[in-house]
Amino acid sequence: MIAIDWGTTHLRAYRLDDAGAIVSRRSQPKGIMAISGGDFAAALDEITRDWHDAADREVVMSGMIGNRQGWVEVPYVSCPAALRDLADAVRAAPTDGARDVLICPGLVSRDADGVPDVMRGEEVQIFGALSISTTTTATVLLPGTHSKHAAVTNGSITGFVTHMTGEVFALLSDHSILGRLMAPRRVDLGSFDAGLDRARHRNGLLHHIFGVRTRMLMNELDSLTTSRASSSVTKSPAPRSARRRSSSASQILARCIGVLLITLESARN
Repeated sequence: MIAIDWGTTHLRAYRLDDAGAIVSRRSQPKGIMAISGGDFAAALDEITRDWHDAADREVVMSGMIGNRQGWVEVPYVSCPAALRDLADAVRAAPTDGARDVLICPGLVSRDADGVPDVMRGEEVQIFGALSISTTTTATVLLPGTHSKHAAVTNGSITGFVTHMTGEVFALLSDHSILGRLMAPRRVDLGSFDAGLDRARHRNGLLHHIFGVRTRMLMNELDSLTTSRASSSVTKSPAPRSARRRSSSASQILARCIGVLLITLESARN
């Protein structure tokens, strides 16, 4: 079987054996918006060009490939959703018959005010994580451009919240006055943790972001610390709506996601 993670900016292909283990993988900067004329079949053929065993006939896709700009739109499944619910909602993509291509649906969740939140691709990652875990109830954090915090109960995704953490940090870095003050990124966990702690204080995110600048004007921060503090202020996993958790649990959660995010950034740079 071939598993495909097809997002807005990247196409990733994984060749699996009968046990589901990855035996080969490939990645190309060919997200759905970069496919000329919407010829997704040709892009699939290119990245799997020499994967032609009998088992390679079956292809399962997840991610933005299932949205309105993708190969075929697959409607969202409402939370709570179990793995069986996703499997029942997959749709076949039109092909020339050489391969059987199935596209997974995304999920939609609504907050207390009825505002919808969506994911495409992360739901597959969550169920994949559950498949190798000993627990069926957990809070799953998926850091990224749009970070997801998902609640899983008895093996079902009961709801989730999206935070535009990575995207906001990129905007601050590249298009704001803060960006001119930032040094090239490298690991500085102390400054990152200080930013996480500051994000929990009153007066709100926009005030704390400006405070990073003013502290540098007062010579209380250097350029590297500015970058790390700005990053963690925007990426704090403890927004006001989530602060009903105990203080110790919030501190542990913040530290864990902070370390993960900064590690990922360091690996990329």
